[in-house]
Amino acid sequence: MTVSFFRRPMRRVAAGMAAGALAAGLGLAGVVAGTTPAQAAALTPKLLFVGIDGAGEIARVDAANAPNLDALRAQGTWGSTLLYSSASDSDWGQKGAQTLSGPGWSTMLTGVWPAKHHVVDNTFSGKQYATYPSFIDRIEQVSPSLRTAAFATWSPLVTNVTAGGTILHADASLAGGPDATTAQAGVNALADPATDVVFVALDDVDAAGHSYGANSTQFTQAIETADARLGQLLTAINARATRASEQWTIIVTADHGHKPTGGHGGATIPERSTYVIVAGDGVPAGYRNDIQLADAGATALSRMGITINPAWGLDGVPVGSHAADAFDGLRPSLLSRSGETGIPTTVKGYTHTPPAGWSVDNSSMPTGGMEEWKGWTFTTQDFWSRAQASQARENALLVRDVFAVADSDEWDDVSHGSGAFDSTLLTPQYPVTAGQTVRLSFFSDFRAEGSQTGRVSVRFNGGTATQLAALTTTSENGLRTVTATVPAGATNAQFLLRYTGTNNWYWAVDDFKVTTS
Repeated sequence: MTVSFFRRPMRRVAAGMAAGALAAGLGLAGVVAGTTPAQAAALTPKLLFVGIDGAGEIARVDAANAPNLDALRAQGTWGSTLLYSSASDSDWGQKGAQTLSGPGWSTMLTGVWPAKHHVVDNTFSGKQYATYPSFIDRIEQVSPSLRTAAFATWSPLVTNVTAGGTILHADASLAGGPDATTAQAGVNALADPATDVVFVALDDVDAAGHSYGANSTQFTQAIETADARLGQLLTAINARATRASEQWTIIVTADHGHKPTGGHGGATIPERSTYVIVAGDGVPAGYRNDIQLADAGATALSRMGITINPAWGLDGVPVGSHAADAFDGLRPSLLSRSGETGIPTTVKGYTHTPPAGWSVDNSSMPTGGMEEWKGWTFTTQDFWSRAQASQARENALLVRDVFAVADSDEWDDVSHGSGAFDSTLLTPQYPVTAGQTVRLSFFSDFRAEGSQTGRVSVRFNGGTATQLAALTTTSENGLRTVTATVPAGATNAQFLLRYTGTNNWYWAVDDFKVTTS
């Protein structure tokens, strides 16, 4: 099915799209062509959130005739992303989860990672939805006058995820039944002008993956059918008598991908693959490298005009709101693999050249070792987690886009000179004033084994470094903060992160912020 939801011609067309689809004018530009964010903000916010179970690999969408998904990507903001893998530790510090529907849907709907929502499989055992409710329940709690509706072919999404089994305020809900019934329920809800939020979860793509595998014709056909049902929902929005006064946001995502032969739950790239698409009135177009699955729920709240309270502890941020840092600017210069044979040559993802103002001191590094990880390296999740699956690299969930990592475990996979991995990452010199407190904060994922140490130090005006913190035990996925008092005569401060270890896992860091007070 094709729709006339956009007023502008789409920029990207799937292979095999019929000429009639082109004539229909796909898109979601808004009430009138060229709707700006300011114009859209004056309208009444509305939301359609669609999840397509199992359709996480964007390459599978590309291979299908999916004009509605193509149009949303062409006209909106989107990004492909990778999930965690199975829980690796006894505590919740670095908990990942199986790449299953329970944790996938929980992550996208609550806006937090498994370490917080505690759903690691399809039993939903230990779920923490009372503390981290779905965005539907957040909306109902903050704005009880809004009317919501939730429809899912896979019944646990309605019976578990929404308030742990209690629908607080939803005016309509459907758990179970075929996708055709689920989609029609969504269409019916959208036909009601009083409806504000509609959540629809389709399941047939996942079923096709399990039965036939992601390489099958049946899997491709299931994506095309899901795309047609998405088109029905978009058509229902355009048919609303109140459409001209409404700001519609469409979010489309998937809970996980599928292996080529079918199935999921493990740590392979096809299973971990997913994406988030955000389109609608006032949403800018473009691909972003920093989007994560947890951003979907946060985006839903933000687009409905809900101010995100820091006390909620969301891990996700509204799509488009994350500010790029100096590391992210390195993406155009990232290299293909050198020694890592398990990473495809088409995946560019590492460099030893730091951004302007930063430096790396490898003067104490032994010669040899794996080329990609000789000292601090600037890399991406897509590259780094492929180096060795199921060792929790994929569970470093707070880093985004390009980040820095010291990985003595992978470095040690190639013979090297005597001595331990010993590399220091140096920040730029930041201006300070004597008597101030200077504070450094950054995301840190430190996984330890044996004699591994991470040290954070500061030096003023290039003088002797003073240690502020030392990491010797596993301390993962957290915001680390250190402070120091600026001494008399100091005009600049520089922070040093030194990592030492041999075959002792890694330290990943990102999103550095320096403030003074």
